[in-house]
Formats: sequence, structure tokens, C-alpha cells
Amino acid sequence: MISKIDEKNTVSKIQFLEEQIIQIYQKMNQAFTHGAPWTLEQFMADLNSTATNYLFLEVQAKMVGFVSYRQILDEIEIDEVLIFKEYQHQGFGYQLMQKFLQEAFEKQGQTIFLEVRQSNLPAIHLYEKCGFKQIAKRKNYYQHPVEDAWIYQYQRED
Repeated sequence: MISKIDEKNTVSKIQFLEEQIIQIYQKMNQAFTHGAPWTLEQFMADLNSTATNYLFLEVQAKMVGFVSYRQILDEIEIDEVLIFKEYQHQGFGYQLMQKFLQEAFEKQGQTIFLEVRQSNLPAIHLYEKCGFKQIAKRKNYYQHPVEDAWIYQYQRED
């Protein structure tokens, strides 16, 4: 499912035309230091997968980023958190994560997992600010360049 959330916390389902998906992919590719970790075809397949959810953040009628995730029962695995390059370092990552956590709770998510490159200090800071705790490390998980992944967990406390 693909949805967007705006400044007023209005969530709505959306569909993209192929040209829009290509534009999103190009922005995604620019946002990564070493380029997108997927091909355009993989990204399109993931967007169309019934197993993956995408939540796009819309600010002043512009898409500024997204979080993609999968949910099985009360566990959620975040696949990607991305703010497009031109919107980075403006607080949109935190805003997106807060809106995502709200949506996750509404979908009965109790435990959320994600992994992040150990050198991605802005993302690590964001996740820790949002209440995620580092629980493990995957040695040499990432390629281009080879780097460890740090595993983070968010546990909902009722």
C-alpha cells in the first residue's frame, strides 16, 4: 500500500504514474552517498508489492521523502527511511518518523526494527532521538563500501 501524510496528519492512499516513479527513483538515487541500493526495476516491484507499505511525507504539496516497511502481526521491519536531498537537514526526517510511529501504533505495531550503516550518523541520531535502541550489529552487511549494519529496535510501551 502506498499512502501519503500531510502537515495536517491527513493520510490518503495514492498511486503513481510510471513517470512519477522514475522521478522519485532519481531523487532517491541522488539522496544516497553511493547511489540507490536498488535498481529502478527493483524499486518499482517493491512499490507494487502487497507485502510492502510506503508512507510518503507531503509538505506544502511536495513529496519530501518516505519510509517503506513490512508488517507481520505486531512486528514491523523498516526497509528504508529517506528524505530527498533538497529537503535534508530541515527537520523532515523527524517529522516523517513521528508520523510513521503514529501510523505503526494505529496498525497495532508493537516492535519496530531497522538497520543502518554505522557511518550514517545523521540517521543514527534521528533514530535514537525517536526512541530506537541499538540491539545488534551485522558485520560487513553493506557493500559499496563494505560496512557494518547496526540493528535498532523500537519497543512500544503501553
